[in-house]
Amino acid sequence: MSRKIIILVVLICVILLGVGLGALKEYRYQESIGIVSLKNSIIQTIDDQILVKNKKTGLSFKIPSGCKQGEESLYSFVFVSPDFLPNDKDIFPKKGCIFVAGITNYDKRDLYNHSIWLKERIESILANPEEFENSSLQVLIVDGRYAYKEVYSYLPRGENVKIEIPRIEEAKVYEIETWSSGEDIEQCQKEFDQILATVKIK
Repeated sequence: MSRKIIILVVLICVILLGVGLGALKEYRYQESIGIVSLKNSIIQTIDDQILVKNKKTGLSFKIPSGCKQGEESLYSFVFVSPDFLPNDKDIFPKKGCIFVAGITNYDKRDLYNHSIWLKERIESILANPEEFENSSLQVLIVDGRYAYKEVYSYLPRGENVKIEIPRIEEAKVYEIETWSSGEDIEQCQKEFDQILATVKIK
């Protein structure tokens, strides 16, 4: 085999290897987009609270004592209050509170992904507070980060309060919400606020 043929074969192999590695990198990147798996999280009782911690995502928070882990999910933490009674016909409980936490990764190459949308929405509310004074939208501070709060009222069925914390540099959004109904809405909001006060994002 001549030297030219050997060089040509080597070049073709290098090109194919580069294409293969590029395709693998793109595949892994696409696989990283979407709802983050929260399996292998640490859940332990400390004093009178339940500590939930996921080292991979850096998210941790504490749940009030007496709460129980809800329906198992690879993609979110679900806890319910001690007096929780499910409603087979609706996501809103018959009684008690549902607390849910999850994380979603968005495409960094999308210049208007949801984390960026949240950032702009937060900036708009902060810049024009009078426009949102009587709305269901609010900006909070959670673990030193701006968070977007929206209240979805479906009365008389119930109420859903959702907090979204954008992490722009990673195109990531941390989501924490509560579902409640009837006379329990006010108490569930108090317990939800207690949970938010313990949220840590590393």
